[in-house]
Amino acid sequence: MLGTRREDAYTIIDAEAGVFLVRGAHVNWTILTEGSAMTLVDAGYPRDADAVLASLAEITARTGAGDLEAVLITHAHTDHIGGLERILAAVPNEPRVLCSAEERAHVRREVVQQVTLQTALRHAYDPRVLAWLVAAVRHGGLEEVGYADVEDFALDAPLDVPGRPVPIATPGHTTGHSSFVLEHVGALITGDALVTGHATSRITGPQPLHDMFHADTVASRSTFERLAAWPRPVRFLPGHGPLAASPSA
Repeated sequence: MLGTRREDAYTIIDAEAGVFLVRGAHVNWTILTEGSAMTLVDAGYPRDADAVLASLAEITARTGAGDLEAVLITHAHTDHIGGLERILAAVPNEPRVLCSAEERAHVRREVVQQVTLQTALRHAYDPRVLAWLVAAVRHGGLEEVGYADVEDFALDAPLDVPGRPVPIATPGHTTGHSSFVLEHVGALITGDALVTGHATSRITGPQPLHDMFHADTVASRSTFERLAAWPRPVRFLPGHGPLAASPSA
């Protein structure tokens, strides 16, 4: 665990056995371990790369799992894939990078579905939005990102990667947004389809992000309501905010 308020700070939360939610300065990522291997879910802002690598090293020291076999992408916003290139360059092996078929063009930056600076500035009369915007820019939010060598995964079946997460379609925030079900431990990695806090929000707890962040606000609301009403008790591991239990838990 590093620091408390620095931009490169992170905190590891042991969510379940082999499931770690890592809270960075402005965004979360998740690490799954199985035996000697690991899966990383999302890769933070460009300037989160060192924190992601440090969290992987810390979990290796704690668990013995040192082989990063795969990086799964919930969606291709800059705060979720920005650190990817540096992370991949720093690890000794060549992890697979996977996302949904619908999100692949976004990861490759053949298309972009992301709030623009102009749109964010229109909402910057709200001091929370302004504070978020300043922090996002400082953390690399305007940098050019993308990754070409990405594979797509099949939905609704366990992936052959450490932790065996099951990807499900959770569209709205982006067209191809995915979340990951961890049935064996009762956990749900939600990405930005459901968050539990954000710099732009006054509240803590399961909630959707501000509408300006979504590619399709109607679909994003429907997806959020579906996840929030998950039929089995789960713990939410969100893209932003703390670990939280579902209302049914």
